[in-house]
Amino acid sequence: MSDANNAASRTAGQDADRLMETLRLRAERAMRDPESLIEFLRVQMSRPDLDLANAVTMRRLFAQTYMEALKGGPYGWLDDAVALRVHWGFELRDVTVPVRLWHGTEDTFTPVSHARWLAGRLPNAEVQMQEGAAHFGAVQILPEVLGWLATPADVGT
Repeated sequence: MSDANNAASRTAGQDADRLMETLRLRAERAMRDPESLIEFLRVQMSRPDLDLANAVTMRRLFAQTYMEALKGGPYGWLDDAVALRVHWGFELRDVTVPVRLWHGTEDTFTPVSHARWLAGRLPNAEVQMQEGAAHFGAVQILPEVLGWLATPADVGT
């Protein structure tokens, strides 16, 4: 996991208010200049993510996505940070519908071990670890995932 993500994780455990303020300020800057978030993340990226971030089309897509995600404020981002630290109101073992997990093995933002941990707790998880892909490689697999979602699943009912 990148140094910045490790630091944020430690801060969340020690001083959640400070983390929330840091994320709020970063979100405000990204709302004014979405490229600033890409630049902040670049130093933490592995080669596959850097290749995507250097592609003009992908860089434009990332900037547009950040603008859309933050247009109502930083609250979704802040909620995500909090959600990683609280109980979700259900046990993962009780999720009985099929779940598909994809993870790039070169991801520096979220370790592969997190996906394996999650998969080990979901009874109907399908796990795909993609060699040579990283965090933003999820954008490239999105059409396949959307096709999977659109296919009716036999959930035993």
